[in-house]
Amino acid sequence: MTGPSSPFETPQGRRVTVTVDVASVGRRSGLHLLECVETHGRYYFEGDIVVAPMRIADAAIKHRSVVFGNRIRSRSSLWRGGVVPYASHVTLTDLVAEATAQWEQSTPVRFKRYDAEKAYVLFMPGPMNTSEVGCTGRAQTVTLREDATVETVMHEIGHALGLWHEHGRSDRDKHVQIHRQNILGGQGFQFDQVIKDGQDFGAYDVESIMHYDSLAFSVNSQHTITMKNGDPIPRNGQLSSGDIATVTAMYS
Repeated sequence: MTGPSSPFETPQGRRVTVTVDVASVGRRSGLHLLECVETHGRYYFEGDIVVAPMRIADAAIKHRSVVFGNRIRSRSSLWRGGVVPYASHVTLTDLVAEATAQWEQSTPVRFKRYDAEKAYVLFMPGPMNTSEVGCTGRAQTVTLREDATVETVMHEIGHALGLWHEHGRSDRDKHVQIHRQNILGGQGFQFDQVIKDGQDFGAYDVESIMHYDSLAFSVNSQHTITMKNGDPIPRNGQLSSGDIATVTAMYS
């Protein structure tokens, strides 16, 4: 199990290879492989990212999303006009309202109550904290554990807006250290850098709401990812300047 303060749950299921069709990453384009966990017909990447497969063939799953460093590259995967229609379970109303307000205060993104739109986000209770990345063009569910905090909801909203995990950047190893001896067995791939030749946006940001915490996927309550000097990844429950700059650039 993960450490007690980590919002990242370890999905149980079979590992599969997911093929992401990348239109333009740096100077290269083509297919990039992801390692995912499949359970109950859903595919999870890096713990909380839900991959929606388009087809399954030869053990590979082709995914519609196009990535650009730590953010969605394809504008078709962004929310039109920066407006995100949403609905939430009654038990999550206050938590979601606080999290969306944080994004609205600092970025051009706006959230509106669902009014029969085709594409919208539905916040629901669930056994894991999960989200798809970017706008899928249909109803998409963000699931939240019973112990989810405002910071957790802000993180999952970041995915829905088009952000990937900060630790997947190509320059990751210059700024943080991975302690693989503390990672839950069979989960080391959760810390792999998916697109090592990608073009990242801005400077590496350990304070990003999208960065793994230091206990993510820990088998022994010891740190799995730290600063280069051994200090834990800082958590302040707020959007960082890098988060704000990235989303502002995406939706301006």
